Amino acid sequence: MGIKSKKYKPITIWISFVAGLSIFIFVLAMALCLVTDENFYSDDLKDLFKMDIKETKEFQNSISYLFSALCDSSYSDVTYLPRLRAEGENIIYYAYNSKDEKLFTNITQHESIWNDGNISLPEGYDYYLCFDDGYFTGANDGEAFDVYEEDNAYWIKYRYGINRGSNYYYALKLEYIDAFIAVKENIVKNPYAVSVLYKLQKSHRLRQWMLAGIGIAFLLSVAGLVFSALNFKTKYPVDRKAADFMSHLRLEFKSLVILLLLLIPIIVYKKYLLYKALIVRSLPVAIAAFLLTWWVYLIITDMVHNKRGFLSNSYISLLARRYSSYEKGLSLQKTMLIRTSIFLAAEMVLFSLMFVIIPRIKTSKSSLLLLVFMLALVVYLSYWYIKRLVSIFRDVDSIISHMKTIRNGNFSEKLSLAPNADLYEMSELLNGIQEGMDKAVQKMMRSERMKIELVTNISHDLKTPLTSIISYLDLLSKEQGLTDVASDYVKILLQKSEQLKKLIQDLFDLSKASSGEMKVEKEKLDFAKLIQQTLADMEDEVSGSQLNFRLNLPQEPVYIFSDGKRLYRVLMNLFDNVLKYSMKGTRVYVDLNTAGNKAVLEIKNISNYEMNFSEEEILERFVRGDKSRTTEGSGLGLAIADSFMKLCGGTLNIKLDGDLFKAIVTLPAMSAE
Repeated sequence: MGIKSKKYKPITIWISFVAGLSIFIFVLAMALCLVTDENFYSDDLKDLFKMDIKETKEFQNSISYLFSALCDSSYSDVTYLPRLRAEGENIIYYAYNSKDEKLFTNITQHESIWNDGNISLPEGYDYYLCFDDGYFTGANDGEAFDVYEEDNAYWIKYRYGINRGSNYYYALKLEYIDAFIAVKENIVKNPYAVSVLYKLQKSHRLRQWMLAGIGIAFLLSVAGLVFSALNFKTKYPVDRKAADFMSHLRLEFKSLVILLLLLIPIIVYKKYLLYKALIVRSLPVAIAAFLLTWWVYLIITDMVHNKRGFLSNSYISLLARRYSSYEKGLSLQKTMLIRTSIFLAAEMVLFSLMFVIIPRIKTSKSSLLLLVFMLALVVYLSYWYIKRLVSIFRDVDSIISHMKTIRNGNFSEKLSLAPNADLYEMSELLNGIQEGMDKAVQKMMRSERMKIELVTNISHDLKTPLTSIISYLDLLSKEQGLTDVASDYVKILLQKSEQLKKLIQDLFDLSKASSGEMKVEKEKLDFAKLIQQTLADMEDEVSGSQLNFRLNLPQEPVYIFSDGKRLYRVLMNLFDNVLKYSMKGTRVYVDLNTAGNKAVLEIKNISNYEMNFSEEEILERFVRGDKSRTTEGSGLGLAIADSFMKLCGGTLNIKLDGDLFKAIVTLPAMSAE
């Protein structure tokens, strides 16, 4: 039972909300019609709460109308008595013109009622209005009232008044007239004519019943709305279904329904039901207000639940989406050409229509509204076109900036454009290229890392047995009784073992430098002194090389901030390269200069072989300038020097000019302080 109640609770809350709001809107529309009724004076709303019709201003105006008909008949040749006779037994009247001796009355014994201005009402009558000696008097249910009071609505006092009146013409006409009208206590229907007083009484009672019904209905609607408001979230599933239903309707259809619900009751109420009863005229307005309110509520529910889908669910959006899908099959050039053509054609049509409408503005307000609408449309189309152009330019800038990012080696960031952007497909292609490049680089880096790890592991594994071999060869060379041939073989083995050891060490150092695992300890150094120290350590090799070294070093210190050990190794490799590959008897130039905040070392020598390689190629691993490999080099010296220079914060460049080989080392210089 509890499960069922939970299941139907949302529907119950929703029905309560529907009933409460429906009654409230219906009541509001009926009250509006009641207040705006042509026979009802909105100033006299308090008259609706008066039970006696004779105390209302509507009655005072009606009795003034009948008294005016009686008086006009007394002094004019035209009789207005049919208006009085239409009331039947609801009134008795008397009017006597002493000048023309005219008597108008519907009672036989008027003397018993009128006696020297004193009125004695017959049984069944409780209200009278009297004009005697140019002054109005009156009484209702035995209580006299002042006709001339400002709150009273007897307009006859302004038309016929003498003592307090203002119209001299009519006052002169009534100078010889005495008249009175008495009204029945219970006003009844006249079966032979239309009684103004009975119609007024019936309308007054109808309004009172309507007011009572409106009050009761209002309380019921408030109760329903309060109950549903306290459980507002509970009716969410029902609102969700209503929103799902509305989502199948286009925005243009929803707007058209609202327009019809606004126009139809106005047309019906004003033109076709003008002379119908109040309840008949109020009903279509109330129904239209009820339907309009609920349609607007459903639209609001649709907006809340479907959000952006509310506006996109329209025929205009549908056409825009289809045109957008058509554009996707075109090139950007054709797309912009079509858009520009449509924009210019639309602007020309609108401007042509505006020139046609402008001369008619003075004679037609609708022409002015149409002109304003067209001008707004021109502004909107211009704004839309410029906005799309700016969007394309902005996206082009984003693509160019992203291409620069890719060029700088950053493959992690993706280019993000809106899915509806004109260059979205291009951005996705660029992202695809970037992703492919990233995968290729990652694959290459993994391969390089594997090679470095392989070289490092092999170098490490070769060191131990090679050290043992060298140790045993050293012991063997010291043995007595070896033949001369055996001693020569041992010396050769020792020499080759040392070369192999140096090669393995070079491989190990190069792999560590490439993997980034080599520690760097930077300090302040005198670059010129480091060069001199390196050459001093290689004094034996330099002396026996048959090369003439020309040093051009500054007298003052050239300070740099670098790792002395790594930089010493770089210089050793460069000078060793010079000693191995320079032509005998030639000069070697070693120049150190400062250029701005840079310290530049240039080492120049003449090659003893033809240099048929590129400047970038010679810095690769295992690449040797001597293709015949007649020298003892391993092809790792310059590669190690290049790797160490990067760790030290500098650069190594190679320049070739015929047989001239130039190595350029560049490092940031420091001041003496």
